[in-house]
Amino acid sequence: MDFAQYWRDCIGQDREALRGWFWPDARIIWPCTEEVFTVEEFLIANCEYPGAWSGELLHVTPTPMGAVTEVRIASVDGKYSCHAASIFTLYKGK
Repeated sequence: MDFAQYWRDCIGQDREALRGWFWPDARIIWPCTEEVFTVEEFLIANCEYPGAWSGELLHVTPTPMGAVTEVRIASVDGKYSCHAASIFTLYKGK
């Protein structure tokens, strides 16, 4: 999987490109908030909230089942920024 492209699609809030990264029955889990999203719910969360944002992929650590990534995310207006660690478990490349 091309994690750099995945994050470009996330940061660009490209709904159609993001949809293609997931199997239709995928579940996206945010363990810090205990939220579980369907693909469509994740697309809404990523593409509509909190508005426009920017970001940068900082690091990719491959794992036997996928990877762990670190990104820096910031709102375009500069009011908010954070680092996010994401753990990817892949099935047949998605």
